[in-house]
Amino acid sequence: MKSLYCLLCAVFLCVCSCKSDTNIPLPRFWHDGCANFAEDENGYKHEGRCCEWVSIPKIDLKKNSTFNTQGKYSRYTASSGKNIEDMPISVTGSLSADGKVLELSYTVDNEAQHYQMINSDTPVLCDCQCYFK
Repeated sequence: MKSLYCLLCAVFLCVCSCKSDTNIPLPRFWHDGCANFAEDENGYKHEGRCCEWVSIPKIDLKKNSTFNTQGKYSRYTASSGKNIEDMPISVTGSLSADGKVLELSYTVDNEAQHYQMINSDTPVLCDCQCYFK
């Protein structure tokens, strides 16, 4: 009986110590052209078009899965006076099985925005002017 108990304990310890590749850390940044997606202190921040960004609360971003959450859209236009701060929007997306491609979609000003972002070691920096709209 004691040997059966030891065998069961050994099997249990082996099963518990097995590691899955799903625990491999996700990339820190994704980009699509000049659009960036990165984790920040409040969750995630997506900088899409020039001078626009979406704050996304902390979500359980898992490989090979989709998500749907509420984000907050903000825009700074410098001279037009049509700035927007923290407008609630619905954000959907998915992360590929290898964690290297992040799809992100939302609608702003009746325009659908869709990004197919690839992982990166650093964010992409682009020069732009905040003058539109």
